[in-house]
Amino acid sequence: MSNSGEQRQAHIVTDLESRAVKAEKIIRLLDTRVSLQGSHVLEVGCGTGVLSSRLGAEVGSEGSACAVDKVDERQVTDGYRFSQVAGTTLPYGDAAFDIVISNHVIEHVGEAQDQLRHLTELERVLAPAGLVYLAGPHRWQLVEPHYRLPFLGWFPQRVADTYLRLTGRGSWYDVCPPSRRSTRSMAAEVGLDIEEVTGEVAWLMVGLEGGRGIRRVAFWVAARMIRLLPGLSSTQVLLLRSRPG
Repeated sequence: MSNSGEQRQAHIVTDLESRAVKAEKIIRLLDTRVSLQGSHVLEVGCGTGVLSSRLGAEVGSEGSACAVDKVDERQVTDGYRFSQVAGTTLPYGDAAFDIVISNHVIEHVGEAQDQLRHLTELERVLAPAGLVYLAGPHRWQLVEPHYRLPFLGWFPQRVADTYLRLTGRGSWYDVCPPSRRSTRSMAAEVGLDIEEVTGEVAWLMVGLEGGRGIRRVAFWVAARMIRLLPGLSSTQVLLLRSRPG
């Protein structure tokens, strides 16, 4: 599993309008659980920098917003402090942040042991009463979102590599989406309590991206189904908190 800048760049979404919508979704969800004003916030894997900049505006002068990424591909740079990192280790002290965000990053850090280290670092820099927003695809989704191929994430590495080559989409599969079960197991292992919010996020997206008419009805129906059965969603969204003591 490679984590080179070349591979990271291939998967970044550069459309600032869509990034702004996703940022608003995360901020609205966080607002239902914590006060952003005055908080110290970290985004791991900031990509274009849209969310980090929005967070910087939300926390105000009494708070702070920081961001890290392995490759600097930012298009928005104001309102937060940025550091470039080489691996999963974060360049901050213990309990430094009230809110830590890992949005579609865990599938890019490497295999299971790397993902566990990623979660360990999120827990380490999280303040005792803090909150982690963790989102990403899960292994058993019907269509893999990075390459838009059915069942790609289901296969062992060699089979997935062959699948990509045969379809002309690449030479090897450089994404490692964890299953829903393994994500929860790893979070519990590092001492984080888990709140499933996949359905709640789907409902937020009805208001943000639903539009009107048939499109809105389709969004509404999908969101209702995901609220009842979160596993139907191709994305898993969790809020994680450090266990007392």
